Amino acid sequence: HIATLGTPLKRYHIAAVWRGENTQRGRYREFMQCDFDTIGTRSPAADIETALVIHDLFHAIGFERFRVRVNNRMVLTGLLETLGLAEKSAGVLRALDKLAKIGPEKVAQEMTETCGATEAQTRQVLELADIRGTRDEVLRQLEPLVAGSETGQEGVARLRDLAAGTAAAGVPEERL
Repeated sequence: HIATLGTPLKRYHIAAVWRGENTQRGRYREFMQCDFDTIGTRSPAADIETALVIHDLFHAIGFERFRVRVNNRMVLTGLLETLGLAEKSAGVLRALDKLAKIGPEKVAQEMTETCGATEAQTRQVLELADIRGTRDEVLRQLEPLVAGSETGQEGVARLRDLAAGTAAAGVPEERL
């Protein structure tokens, strides 16, 4: 119904949802979830609004010390393009999802075994995952990793716009 509803379309929803997988410790079949989505626009304003909603919600319910973590999938996509792993992105993402659980060595091993990644390729992907610092430091570290990829460079630019927009709205740097 997008033609009737128009874009951008914003959708907000809080309700019980159910997992389509077996239950595990700490992962219940039924749980409450809050979704808010904006579709039909590529404007940085939509990303800025999403970050502001999350920030303002946590602040309104009384949290003082928190951090909203953001990313842009275009950055990883750009890196994978430069490394020749773009077609293997699903496998790389599956391996990266396990980083906190199994550590960088086993993630690198999984990327090698399931995606055919070389040691140099896995090192660069893990370098991306390990970037830390202030907003500006992180953005500076991302730029050389995606050099040569239009997609990656656009992802970094969108993150830069997001950082500038949330800063202009008064979000302290340590919260985003």
